[in-house]
Amino acid sequence: MDRSHQWGIWCGILYLVVCGSGFVLISGFFPPLNPQLGPAELSQLFIKNASSIKVGMILVQSSAFLYMAWGVSLSALIRRIESDDAHFLSTCQMIGSIWLAFFFVLPPMIWGALAYRPDIDPKLLHFANDVSWILFITPVPPALMQYIPLGVAILRQHEENAIFPRWLGYFSLWASFMFAPGWLPYFFQNGPFAWHSVFAFWVPVVVFSTIVMTLLSFMHQIAKQRGRIEPGTRRPRF
Repeated sequence: MDRSHQWGIWCGILYLVVCGSGFVLISGFFPPLNPQLGPAELSQLFIKNASSIKVGMILVQSSAFLYMAWGVSLSALIRRIESDDAHFLSTCQMIGSIWLAFFFVLPPMIWGALAYRPDIDPKLLHFANDVSWILFITPVPPALMQYIPLGVAILRQHEENAIFPRWLGYFSLWASFMFAPGWLPYFFQNGPFAWHSVFAFWVPVVVFSTIVMTLLSFMHQIAKQRGRIEPGTRRPRF
Protein backbone atom coordinates (compact mmCIF):
# COMPACT_ATOMS: atom_id res chain seq x y z
CA MET A 1 0.00 0.00 0.00
CA ASP A 2 1.26 3.49 -0.85
CA ARG A 3 2.59 5.32 2.21
CA SER A 4 0.20 8.22 1.64
CA HIS A 5 -2.77 5.89 2.10
CA GLN A 6 -1.24 4.48 5.24
CA TRP A 7 -1.29 8.05 6.48
CA GLY A 8 -4.97 8.10 5.53
CA ILE A 9 -5.61 5.19 7.90
CA TRP A 10 -3.77 6.99 10.69
CA CYS A 11 -5.87 10.08 9.99
CA GLY A 12 -8.99 7.98 10.61
CA ILE A 13 -7.61 6.75 13.92
CA LEU A 14 -6.57 10.26 14.94
CA TYR A 15 -10.00 11.56 13.95
CA LEU A 16 -11.65 9.30 16.53
CA VAL A 17 -9.12 10.29 19.20
CA VAL A 18 -9.17 14.05 18.54
CA CYS A 19 -12.92 14.40 18.01
CA GLY A 20 -13.70 12.15 20.95
CA SER A 21 -11.31 14.01 23.24
CA GLY A 22 -12.65 17.41 22.27
CA PHE A 23 -16.32 16.58 22.43
CA VAL A 24 -16.50 13.91 25.13
CA LEU A 25 -13.65 14.68 27.53
CA ILE A 26 -13.13 18.44 27.35
CA SER A 27 -16.12 20.43 26.11
CA GLY A 28 -18.65 19.23 28.68
CA PHE A 29 -21.16 18.53 25.90
CA PHE A 30 -21.24 14.78 26.55
CA PRO A 31 -23.81 13.57 27.27
CA PRO A 32 -25.49 16.19 25.05
CA LEU A 33 -27.16 19.19 26.63
CA ASN A 34 -30.87 18.89 27.28
CA PRO A 35 -32.88 21.06 24.84
CA GLN A 36 -35.19 21.87 27.76
CA LEU A 37 -32.47 23.92 29.49
CA GLY A 38 -33.70 27.49 29.96
CA PRO A 39 -31.80 30.54 28.65
CA ALA A 40 -30.51 31.58 32.07
CA GLU A 41 -29.30 28.09 33.01
CA LEU A 42 -27.65 27.61 29.62
CA SER A 43 -25.96 31.00 29.85
CA GLN A 44 -24.45 30.10 33.23
CA LEU A 45 -23.19 26.82 31.81
CA PHE A 46 -21.34 28.62 29.00
CA ILE A 47 -19.92 31.23 31.40
CA LYS A 48 -18.70 28.55 33.81
CA ASN A 49 -17.19 26.29 31.11
CA ALA A 50 -16.09 28.88 28.53
CA SER A 51 -12.44 27.81 28.39
CA SER A 52 -13.11 24.07 28.16
CA ILE A 53 -15.77 24.64 25.50
CA LYS A 54 -13.36 26.69 23.36
CA VAL A 55 -10.56 24.11 23.64
CA GLY A 56 -12.95 21.23 22.99
CA MET A 57 -14.44 22.90 19.93
CA ILE A 58 -10.99 23.62 18.49
CA LEU A 59 -10.24 19.90 18.71
CA VAL A 60 -13.56 18.91 17.13
CA GLN A 61 -12.96 21.35 14.26
CA SER A 62 -9.44 20.02 13.83
CA SER A 63 -10.76 16.49 13.50
CA ALA A 64 -12.64 17.47 10.33
CA PHE A 65 -9.55 17.46 8.08
CA LEU A 66 -8.55 14.09 9.54
CA TYR A 67 -11.94 12.66 8.63
CA MET A 68 -11.67 14.05 5.10
CA ALA A 69 -8.19 12.56 4.64
CA TRP A 70 -9.47 9.19 5.82
CA GLY A 71 -12.42 9.46 3.42
CA VAL A 72 -10.04 10.05 0.51
CA SER A 73 -8.05 6.95 1.48
CA LEU A 74 -11.24 4.89 1.73
CA SER A 75 -12.33 6.17 -1.68
CA ALA A 76 -9.06 4.92 -3.18
CA LEU A 77 -9.78 1.46 -1.82
CA ILE A 78 -13.32 1.47 -3.21
CA ARG A 79 -11.90 2.49 -6.61
CA ARG A 80 -9.97 -0.79 -6.66
CA ILE A 81 -13.15 -2.88 -6.46
CA GLU A 82 -15.27 -0.86 -8.88
CA SER A 83 -15.94 -2.52 -12.21
CA ASP A 84 -16.61 0.69 -14.17
CA ASP A 85 -14.14 3.36 -15.25
CA ALA A 86 -16.33 6.24 -14.11
CA HIS A 87 -15.62 5.47 -10.42
CA PHE A 88 -19.07 6.77 -9.57
CA LEU A 89 -19.43 5.04 -6.19
CA SER A 90 -15.94 5.91 -4.91
CA THR A 91 -16.43 9.53 -5.96
CA CYS A 92 -19.80 9.71 -4.20
CA GLN A 93 -18.24 8.25 -1.06
CA MET A 94 -15.43 10.78 -1.10
CA ILE A 95 -17.82 13.72 -1.65
CA GLY A 96 -19.98 12.42 1.19
CA SER A 97 -17.01 12.28 3.57
CA ILE A 98 -16.00 15.85 2.71
CA TRP A 99 -19.59 17.06 3.00
CA LEU A 100 -20.04 15.32 6.36
CA ALA A 101 -16.77 16.76 7.69
CA PHE A 102 -18.21 20.25 7.18
CA PHE A 103 -20.58 19.56 10.08
CA PHE A 104 -17.61 18.88 12.35
CA VAL A 105 -16.60 22.49 11.70
CA LEU A 106 -19.65 24.79 11.58
CA PRO A 107 -21.46 23.83 14.83
CA PRO A 108 -18.22 23.90 16.88
CA MET A 109 -17.44 27.33 15.41
CA ILE A 110 -20.77 28.62 16.73
CA TRP A 111 -20.26 27.00 20.14
CA GLY A 112 -16.76 28.46 20.29
CA ALA A 113 -18.09 31.92 19.44
CA LEU A 114 -20.72 31.62 22.18
CA ALA A 115 -18.00 30.65 24.66
CA TYR A 116 -15.96 33.66 23.50
CA ARG A 117 -18.71 36.03 24.64
CA PRO A 118 -20.99 33.99 26.94
CA ASP A 119 -22.43 37.08 28.65
CA ILE A 120 -24.60 37.99 25.64
CA ASP A 121 -28.38 38.02 25.87
CA PRO A 122 -29.30 34.56 27.24
CA LYS A 123 -32.16 34.25 24.75
CA LEU A 124 -29.79 34.86 21.83
CA LEU A 125 -27.32 32.34 23.27
CA HIS A 126 -30.16 29.86 23.72
CA PHE A 127 -31.20 30.22 20.07
CA ALA A 128 -27.63 29.94 18.76
CA ASN A 129 -27.08 26.82 20.84
CA ASP A 130 -30.27 25.31 19.35
CA VAL A 131 -28.96 26.05 15.86
CA SER A 132 -25.62 24.43 16.66
CA TRP A 133 -27.14 21.21 18.02
CA ILE A 134 -29.57 20.95 15.09
CA LEU A 135 -26.68 21.37 12.64
CA PHE A 136 -24.58 18.84 14.53
CA ILE A 137 -27.22 16.12 14.89
CA THR A 138 -29.24 16.34 11.66
CA PRO A 139 -26.76 16.08 8.72
CA VAL A 140 -28.21 12.78 7.55
CA PRO A 141 -27.82 13.38 3.75
CA PRO A 142 -23.99 13.57 3.77
CA ALA A 143 -23.84 10.39 5.86
CA LEU A 144 -26.09 8.67 3.33
CA MET A 145 -23.93 10.05 0.52
CA GLN A 146 -20.89 8.40 2.06
CA TYR A 147 -22.12 5.07 3.37
CA ILE A 148 -24.75 3.98 0.83
CA PRO A 149 -22.23 4.07 -2.08
CA LEU A 150 -19.75 2.26 0.15
CA GLY A 151 -22.24 -0.52 0.85
CA VAL A 152 -23.25 -0.83 -2.79
CA ALA A 153 -19.61 -0.95 -3.93
CA ILE A 154 -18.81 -3.76 -1.48
CA LEU A 155 -21.85 -5.78 -2.53
CA ARG A 156 -20.94 -5.34 -6.22
CA GLN A 157 -17.27 -6.31 -5.91
CA HIS A 158 -16.21 -9.34 -7.94
CA GLU A 159 -14.62 -12.30 -6.26
CA GLU A 160 -11.28 -11.80 -7.99
CA ASN A 161 -10.84 -8.25 -6.65
CA ALA A 162 -12.80 -8.52 -3.39
CA ILE A 163 -11.06 -6.85 -0.45
CA PHE A 164 -13.98 -6.38 1.95
CA PRO A 165 -16.28 -9.11 3.33
CA ARG A 166 -19.77 -9.04 1.89
CA TRP A 167 -21.39 -8.57 5.30
CA LEU A 168 -19.65 -5.21 5.59
CA GLY A 169 -21.64 -3.98 2.60
CA TYR A 170 -24.92 -4.92 4.29
CA PHE A 171 -23.68 -3.35 7.52
CA SER A 172 -22.92 -0.10 5.70
CA LEU A 173 -26.42 0.02 4.20
CA TRP A 174 -27.98 -0.82 7.58
CA ALA A 175 -25.90 1.92 9.22
CA SER A 176 -27.19 4.40 6.63
CA PHE A 177 -30.74 3.50 7.61
CA MET A 178 -29.89 3.96 11.31
CA PHE A 179 -28.68 7.53 10.66
CA ALA A 180 -32.22 8.57 9.66
CA PRO A 181 -33.41 9.25 13.26
CA GLY A 182 -31.02 12.20 13.18
CA TRP A 183 -33.83 14.14 11.48
CA LEU A 184 -36.19 13.71 14.44
CA PRO A 185 -34.93 16.66 16.57
CA TYR A 186 -36.58 19.03 14.10
CA PHE A 187 -39.91 17.92 15.54
CA PHE A 188 -39.21 17.18 19.22
CA GLN A 189 -37.75 19.18 22.11
CA ASN A 190 -38.16 16.44 24.68
CA GLY A 191 -38.60 12.69 24.94
CA PRO A 192 -36.88 9.85 23.05
CA PHE A 193 -36.68 11.79 19.76
CA ALA A 194 -35.08 15.04 20.97
CA TRP A 195 -31.44 15.74 20.06
CA HIS A 196 -30.12 14.32 23.35
CA SER A 197 -32.25 11.16 23.12
CA VAL A 198 -31.56 7.51 22.45
CA PHE A 199 -32.91 7.52 18.90
CA ALA A 200 -31.63 10.88 17.65
CA PHE A 201 -28.21 10.93 19.31
CA TRP A 202 -27.05 7.69 20.90
CA VAL A 203 -28.10 5.25 18.17
CA PRO A 204 -26.56 7.24 15.26
CA VAL A 205 -23.38 8.01 17.26
CA VAL A 206 -22.83 4.38 18.28
CA VAL A 207 -23.54 3.13 14.74
CA PHE A 208 -21.29 5.79 13.19
CA SER A 209 -18.41 5.07 15.58
CA THR A 210 -18.78 1.32 15.05
CA ILE A 211 -18.69 1.45 11.26
CA VAL A 212 -15.71 3.85 11.23
CA MET A 213 -13.74 1.59 13.60
CA THR A 214 -14.73 -1.51 11.61
CA LEU A 215 -13.58 0.05 8.34
CA LEU A 216 -10.32 1.17 9.93
CA SER A 217 -9.71 -2.38 11.13
CA PHE A 218 -10.17 -3.82 7.64
CA MET A 219 -8.13 -1.06 6.03
CA HIS A 220 -5.29 -1.87 8.42
CA GLN A 221 -5.52 -5.57 7.55
CA ILE A 222 -5.44 -4.75 3.84
CA ALA A 223 -2.37 -2.55 4.39
CA LYS A 224 -0.58 -5.37 6.20
CA GLN A 225 -1.40 -7.89 3.46
CA ARG A 226 -0.19 -5.58 0.71
CA GLY A 227 2.93 -4.84 2.73
CA ARG A 228 3.92 -8.53 2.54
CA ILE A 229 4.57 -8.34 -1.21
CA GLU A 230 8.15 -9.46 -1.74
CA PRO A 231 10.82 -6.84 -2.58
CA GLY A 232 11.30 -6.45 -6.31
CA THR A 233 7.72 -7.43 -7.07
CA ARG A 234 5.76 -4.76 -8.86
CA ARG A 235 3.14 -3.48 -6.46
CA PRO A 236 -0.34 -2.96 -7.86
CA ARG A 237 -1.55 0.62 -7.84
CA PHE A 238 -3.67 1.49 -4.83
